[in-house]
Formats: sequence, structure tokens, C-alpha cells
Amino acid sequence: QDREGAKELMHILMRDTCRALHKSHPEANVMIVAYGPTSKPPVTFKSYPDNALIQLASSDPAAYEKWEGVATQFAAYVYYWTFANSRAMIGVSNLYDMAEHARGFIENGYKMLYFCGAPINVPLEGPAAYITGRVLKDPELTADDLLEELCSKMFGPAKDAMKAFYQG
Repeated sequence: QDREGAKELMHILMRDTCRALHKSHPEANVMIVAYGPTSKPPVTFKSYPDNALIQLASSDPAAYEKWEGVATQFAAYVYYWTFANSRAMIGVSNLYDMAEHARGFIENGYKMLYFCGAPINVPLEGPAAYITGRVLKDPELTADDLLEELCSKMFGPAKDAMKAFYQG
């Protein structure tokens, strides 16, 4: 079978669904999950209608770059704390990557984020969750300043040792 052709037919079906829904319900959006067979943008047309919201199954900025211009609305599955992220399984998350990803979501106008899973190992993953949440609220904050704030509040006199621990 022609798998690439089947993938493209899925994109065409979703595009046509967006068009039809816009005619009957102009206020409605269609969420299209870019996952598996639809993880790559379509090749037979340049963009989805404006009522398409593409939910990327990745929080990696490179995923957005592939889709930039193909749609006007985006959302993302965020796999920071789940079996799908090997770093999360061992309790290691890069605080700086996560802060940059959060800024990217804001800069690229993401409409929604779905955090798949939650920090399971809070002593190890808690700072990453704290930094991600705070940067989503205020993208001017830095991971270093937030780690300092968190360690001061949580660990008092042991803040310097804990900050060094979390910075790896």
C-alpha cells in the first residue's frame, strides 16, 4: 500500500472537514492531532483553513518549525513527565530547555497545552514544573532566578547546595 498517499488523504479529509464545518458553524474550530500518520504537514496543499487548530504531539520547537505557516492556531502535547520522556523516567529534566519551550509556546501563540502526566518524583522534578509554570505566566523570568527563588523558599540555609544539585 501507498502509506504516504494514505497519510495525505487524511490531511485532505481533515482540511475538507474544516471547510465544511466553517460553512455550517463559522465560530467553531477543528482540532487536528499531528501524530503518527499526520505528524508531518500536508504536501498537496500549503495550509489548513483558519478554523484548524493543529495539536502537535511534541513540545520540541523543531516540531513547530515544520508546521509554521501551515495553520494559524497551535496546541501541544507536552511530555515532560511521562514514560515517553526518558529524562523524566530517571528524574532528570533540563530546567533551561523547559523554560525556553515555555517561552516558545507564548511567542508562537499556542492556544492550549496538554501536559501528559504530572511530576511523579516531586523532589527531583518539582523545580522543572515550577519553572515551566512561572515562565508560562511571565516569559521575562529566567530559570536561574526562579531556581534561586524556589531553593530559597524551600530549603532556606541549604539553598546553595540544593541549587547546585538541581543545576547538575
